[in-house]
Amino acid sequence: MDKGRVEKGHPSVINLSDNPDSSTYFSVADNIQSLDVMNLETSEKSIISEAWGIERILKINSRFFILDAKYMSVKVFDTSGKFLFNIGKLGKGKGAFVRIEDMQYYFSHNSLLVLCNSPAKLMEFTLDGQLIKETPIQFYATSFAFQSFNSFIFYVNQNKSKESGNKNILITDSCFSIKERMLDMPSTLSTSVKFSGGIFSVNGDVYFNPAFSNIYYLSKKDTLLPTFQVDYGSRKIPAETPEGYLMDNLKNYGFQYNSFIKTKDFVGFNYHSSNIVSSAFYNINSRNIMTTNEKRDSLNLLFSNLMFQKGDTIISVLDLNRLSPFIVRNKENIRHRFPEFLQKIKIKDSNQNPVLLIYKLKSI
Repeated sequence: MDKGRVEKGHPSVINLSDNPDSSTYFSVADNIQSLDVMNLETSEKSIISEAWGIERILKINSRFFILDAKYMSVKVFDTSGKFLFNIGKLGKGKGAFVRIEDMQYYFSHNSLLVLCNSPAKLMEFTLDGQLIKETPIQFYATSFAFQSFNSFIFYVNQNKSKESGNKNILITDSCFSIKERMLDMPSTLSTSVKFSGGIFSVNGDVYFNPAFSNIYYLSKKDTLLPTFQVDYGSRKIPAETPEGYLMDNLKNYGFQYNSFIKTKDFVGFNYHSSNIVSSAFYNINSRNIMTTNEKRDSLNLLFSNLMFQKGDTIISVLDLNRLSPFIVRNKENIRHRFPEFLQKIKIKDSNQNPVLLIYKLKSI
């Protein structure tokens, strides 16, 4: 890693090791302050691949913009879950894409920016889905964010090119011309990793987590400040672990997925440990930790999937196709603790779109 671009810092440690201190370790399901449920309409035009296929969710005004990385689509729903329209289309022409990677709300333009890698370009759309313009870019990236209204930061994710060289982070101006290159690509990784690491824009700040790294860095113009560090104890990935061995033995290690949120009180992310996907929330003030550990509470399973945010509200994706048997078996327990959940979900025999859980946490 390019040490000259990483500031010295003392990151807050988030303890997810084998035996965390029980006095600071809590259950998410026990600390839900408010909960709402949104069923996403299922139709031929609105179908989403699966819960884990969702790469990004943005709530802009009264609409949800959902990026499905598997079906390569951006679908728009209203707050009742009704499907409205698609953004862009599959293809190679104007306003079209073969591979879509990320999207962000362009606040200063009140528009949506969509990052594509095939062909390599950024497309700008109105919030009603009309193409404003598209700009070719000379490098590959899998996620991006705004550093300011006229500066962007891109995560190359091991995609070497003439423009990026061996650097994994690019900083550009508003025309996407490269102004800075930083952070050497990891010597142990040679391919893109879509399910771990990324750039995250959260309430005005930008954080970066390299693939399989346990550190979240705060982006500060052309440097990075280590801010949060996850401690997996004996499940930490050893330094210099070869890519082939790592990929074949992921079940043995702890690592974060490509999710990160930061509210007034909490930092949250999805992580893998003991071959289980969970969610963790670290209280920035008290340093208490909440997780969706199912051994502590079986209903934590409802809150274990990918998370996104709008302000201090958390948006989590729930796969009813996979979890319907669990919900039926635990119906009475769920009815007692989350009556609004059972009142709003609709379990069907056929495949249906994921459900969005929209909630806030108690400050523990």
